Amino acid sequence: MRSYRDLAEEAGVTVEAVRDAMGRAERHEIPYTRMYDDFRNPPRPFGPGRYGRAETAYDVVWVVRDQWGRSVDGHGRTREEAVLAALRRDA
Repeated sequence: MRSYRDLAEEAGVTVEAVRDAMGRAERHEIPYTRMYDDFRNPPRPFGPGRYGRAETAYDVVWVVRDQWGRSVDGHGRTREEAVLAALRRDA
């Protein structure tokens, strides 16, 4: 991750604004089901094994909220992306 000073220069804001946005960034995990075929195990006549295997995976999204807890346009796959998006929107 880059330094707060580099992020502030890129967004055109102060280092304090970057520090504040980093503190307000929250990590959200969105679960989804991933299906795949498992050909090593024979299918059962009834049950989930007949259609393959299922596992729960998580998609991670970072969200920056404002001081009142509302979500701003700061979304991203990493904390740095979300903070830059939020600061560019505010600037």
